[in-house]
Amino acid sequence: ARAGRELAERGWRSAVALAPTPRAATWLSRAAPGTLVETEALLASRLGALAAGCTGWPERVHETLVRLGVRTLGELRRLPRDGLARRF
Repeated sequence: ARAGRELAERGWRSAVALAPTPRAATWLSRAAPGTLVETEALLASRLGALAAGCTGWPERVHETLVRLGVRTLGELRRLPRDGLARRF
């Protein structure tokens, strides 16, 4: 909280989230700032609801995902891994 206040005083914006992995924390900070996920057991359910756009992947990837009907990380996770790897 103190770091956020000090950044705001300097004209910076911050978004913080805590998670068991750096990538998960980054995605949560983009889509759900202030989120705290303490265990890996809770991670999949918390990430699943996030919009796929929180990944920061190139726009063309997001456009393809939307065409496939994929809007959340949970929907993305349910796709067959081999086919997804070939496509992207």
